Formats: sequence, C-alpha cells, structure tokens
Amino acid sequence: MTLKKITMLTLLSLLLACAQRPEQELEDTRRALDEARAAEAAVYAPEEFEAAEEALRQAEREIETQDDRFALRRSYDRASELLSQARTAAQEAVSAAAANKENVSKQAQEAIGEAEEVVETAADALTRAPRGKGTAADLEAMQSSLEASRESLSQARQHFEEERFLDALNEAKSAAERAGTITRDIEEAIRRTGRR
Repeated sequence: MTLKKITMLTLLSLLLACAQRPEQELEDTRRALDEARAAEAAVYAPEEFEAAEEALRQAEREIETQDDRFALRRSYDRASELLSQARTAAQEAVSAAAANKENVSKQAQEAIGEAEEVVETAADALTRAPRGKGTAADLEAMQSSLEASRESLSQARQHFEEERFLDALNEAKSAAERAGTITRDIEEAIRRTGRR
C-alpha cells in the first residue's frame, strides 16, 4: 500500500469514528415528554415535568454545541446523559401525575360534598335572615352571592365529570367559601337583633 492510500484510509476511519448525533435518543425523549404531557403531568406533577423539560432543553443545547464543533472533536456523551435524565424524569412525572390526580380527585369529591352542605346551610340561613328597614339591599346581595355559590358548585360538578379535578376542587372551595360567608353574616345579623 502506498502512503497515500494509508493516509486516505486513516482519514476515512477517523471520519467514520466521529461521534454520531443521538437522533434516536432525542426522538425517544421527545416521545416520553409527549406521553407525560398526555398524562397531564404539567398539571398534576409540575416539578417533575419541568425537570424533564429542562433536561431536554439542556440536551438540545449540548447537541447544538457539539454540532458546531469540528467533526473529529465532537462528543455527544453529555447530550446522551441529559437525554437519559429527561426520559427518566418524564417517566417519574407520569407516575407522580397518576398518583396526584387520584389524590386530587378524592379531595375534589369531598370538597363538592362539603360545598353542597354549606350552600344548603346558607340557603336555609337566608330564609331566617332578619328583614326590615334597610335590609333589602343586603338580602339581595346575599341572594346574589348564594346564586353565585350554586353556579360554582354546578361548575365543580361539571369539572369533576370531565376529570378536571383541580378545577373541580377550586370551584367547590370557592362555592363553600362564598356560602359560608353568607351564613356567618346572617348569624351575626341575627345575633345583633336578638332574633332567632
């Protein structure tokens, strides 16, 4: 073999030995994040999901950095490591989301039950509210607030049926808080007037 052929073969071997972009790993990682997103990890496991997204962003930046380097100096090892971390974090986010969603579902169901009781108590209290000179505007405001509580409770039930448990929980809490305020205000008014 001539020196020229040996040099060409050596150069060809070096080029073939250059680091390859981790295309399959990148695709697998993006798919893992899509699965986490579909499992509502961004809602029910936001910290774990953000960790997965951040590891993917870092890996993509590392890949770009390596792409800009001279071919013989490229190394995608760090990018592969970050992609692996992102896939693991995405899988953890899916698991955490499932557990957290179940927990929030139970909390929402309990909150809806409690809100139903509080709204009924407020409705009953409103029928016993003192009436007289100067109370019409207050009673009208309380009636309006009671209707808003009922609407929030209706929204909570709808969100629960749609499996939007976090929204259901928040609406139920809002309904209970508003209705509880009505009951407390009426009880205070009854106490001040000395009427039962």
